[in-house]
Amino acid sequence: MDDDFTCLRFDYELVHGQPVRSVVGEPAEGCGYWRIGIVTDNGTILISVDEDTDQVWVSLTAKELTTEDWKPVPFLQDWLGLELGWSWVGINSQGYKDTFILSCAGVDPQWAFVGEGSSLTCYRMTQTREPLGSHRDE
Repeated sequence: MDDDFTCLRFDYELVHGQPVRSVVGEPAEGCGYWRIGIVTDNGTILISVDEDTDQVWVSLTAKELTTEDWKPVPFLQDWLGLELGWSWVGINSQGYKDTFILSCAGVDPQWAFVGEGSSLTCYRMTQTREPLGSHRDE
């Protein structure tokens, strides 16, 4: 895997289908996070942002996230016990890898983790999806 091409720094198949054990984060000023950790049996997915470029980096670590800086991420607690589904990587028009999208619902994207203002902002993707230009639009 070419680390210069993607923000995903490990083989996602190592965690795909794994149940989520906990979701913790290091809160930043405002409503963002410096880092978010999604704990599975096969390690912790660590989502972080580069403060200089707002690029999002996603790695897998065996480290325990036990310091007092790590707090439960309230809006992701409904993921506990669910299996990780697909993931996506977003690259903006300037070539920055500033978005990581994750699902606990198979192939339906649920949360976008976006590097903004040197921290992670999380967006829930809840809109019903229907392709534009389908036969239903006629």
